[in-house]
Amino acid sequence: MKKIIYFLLFAIGIHSHLFAQKNTIIQGKIWAAPNDTITITHYPSKIGSLRVGGIINKVITSTGTFSLLMPTYNHPFYLSIVSKKFGYLVLNDLFIEPGDSLMIRSIFEDPANRKDPFIQITGRNADKNQLQHFWNHANYYQKIKLPYMIFAGMDSNDEEGKGKRLQNYLAYKHYWDSLKTKQPYTLSSLFVKIFEKDLEVMYVQSLLGISLGAFNKLVKEPNATDKIYKLNYEYKSTIEPVIISLFKDFNTEILSPKFLDLAVLKTILDARFSISSDGAIPTSEYLKSLAQWPDFCKQEITTALISHVYSRDINIDRENDFAEKASKLIDKPHLKSIINEFVQNYKPGTTILPFVMTNANGGVTSIRDLQDKVIVIDFWFTGCTACVIMSKVLRIIKTNIGGNKDLVFMSISVDAEKERWLKSIATGNYTESDNINLYTNGEGIEHALIKTYNIGGYPHLIIVGKNNKLISAKPPIPTNQKEIIKLENFIRKALDN
Repeated sequence: MKKIIYFLLFAIGIHSHLFAQKNTIIQGKIWAAPNDTITITHYPSKIGSLRVGGIINKVITSTGTFSLLMPTYNHPFYLSIVSKKFGYLVLNDLFIEPGDSLMIRSIFEDPANRKDPFIQITGRNADKNQLQHFWNHANYYQKIKLPYMIFAGMDSNDEEGKGKRLQNYLAYKHYWDSLKTKQPYTLSSLFVKIFEKDLEVMYVQSLLGISLGAFNKLVKEPNATDKIYKLNYEYKSTIEPVIISLFKDFNTEILSPKFLDLAVLKTILDARFSISSDGAIPTSEYLKSLAQWPDFCKQEITTALISHVYSRDINIDRENDFAEKASKLIDKPHLKSIINEFVQNYKPGTTILPFVMTNANGGVTSIRDLQDKVIVIDFWFTGCTACVIMSKVLRIIKTNIGGNKDLVFMSISVDAEKERWLKSIATGNYTESDNINLYTNGEGIEHALIKTYNIGGYPHLIIVGKNNKLISAKPPIPTNQKEIIKLENFIRKALDN
């Protein structure tokens, strides 16, 4: 009897231990800084590169120490960590499996002397995350020796361009293989499959970029129908089969952000090819393009596309109509909640997220103090060439409208350093002194306003009507005189309402 009882207690102990292994613990110690905020965001489902659907935990620390017990999931998920004080200290899309326990430490004590900060990751099942960081760190700081340096917009749709990308992919793959064999790492088969597929995804996406770049040029040319037809044929016969083959072999229990970004890009390109126009794409064409995807990933791709339609500059006729119809393809609750959040945040007539920020005069400005105004908000950062151009565009519009007392121009910088922001204002390149110039109090891209509207590219505009009601969280960014007039008329209409 004693043996049986002992066996039962032993079995219960094993079961409890296995259950405890499901708990995921994230802890670490990075550089100490007064009142630093470590933001830890995990995504039960990461919808591409967009930071949507994340669950945020913030740890305020002056010692650089943080610790967090993650919720219990029965599937892998992605996690990101950002330091407010050291914005360049970012761990993005760490692949986490149930039961992982990570200790994250900065290798170098003095961040001021490090241009390429490096992180040591140890703990249960941490080998994969350390290898992720090895590879991402080397790639970001261009330590992987690539045969070719490729710049956006420099290629045509030819075999030479495709060959260069293949050679770069092989170099990436070789570097990854060399990392794996440096020492006996313990890596889950799922992680290896997804990471290596992501390397292929990067390669295939670069091929797709060739077709998209060529299409964007041709569609602006007069009488280019035959050229577009030829481009579409080449794409369908050479690049699309590679994509289809890749997707057939990507049926895993979790879809990577890179995988979903590639699917969104292909969906958009197919819809644009279908009408061969630079104009707004009808909802029906996007829905047709979505039909190509297999069931195991269709709902996630649809959610990712809706997210891109709302938060990126994508030509579409009536985005709310598309979201309503596309959301009918989705029945997974966590995906529906992401879409509902987008619809609520971006719907014209909703109240913009309230915010209070430091202004250039040393005081603070609240959006609530401007409820009797129409507000044109532009977002920028120091070093952004396109932001300088946008400042000149807004100056033209401001002059044309003639100083309407109901119209306010507000410029928000996402610079993390206050002194840098003030120096950039003084140049007059990014904004004007009579604008309301605001600073995100050091939070940069982690500020709640930036995150709520998923601002990932700059410059970015938001137009707010009276009573702080949203008119558009994504008005068009003008690239020519015709589009400047269109934006000006859009603002005039807001003033009339």
